[in-house]
Amino acid sequence: MLFLGRYFVRRYAGHWAQPQHQEIKSFALFVIGLSGLYVIVINPFSLLFFLPLLFWFLIQGRQGMGRALDILFFLLGGLVVYALIYIFGFLTLRYNLAFLWYMLNMFSIRMIGFPTATMITAVIAAGLTMIVNPPRK
Repeated sequence: MLFLGRYFVRRYAGHWAQPQHQEIKSFALFVIGLSGLYVIVINPFSLLFFLPLLFWFLIQGRQGMGRALDILFFLLGGLVVYALIYIFGFLTLRYNLAFLWYMLNMFSIRMIGFPTATMITAVIAAGLTMIVNPPRK
């Protein structure tokens, strides 16, 4: 996948105009919306975990010191995942680092399926596209 990704960047980067931040942000929020539809079908209660993503509406594609503010908003949007891992794995259940092993096992025993893993990855990637500049030749 890394080779394929680098190949596409070398081949296609720079042939089109640099997308504006608003275009990138609207596409990222579209991906998050599609993920929200998937969550509604699978488990509507889990939409509560999308609430911190509202911080991502505050990302504006700033330059200089404002970029640190955008990164802060990105981290605040994804913070719920880390908070849940810390609270449930380390405080409530007292599993310490074994909790991370249990999370990996969720994928191996198919407790979390491929579509769900893809949706989680898409949401994280959508957030990252708002704070990372697209490659240029």
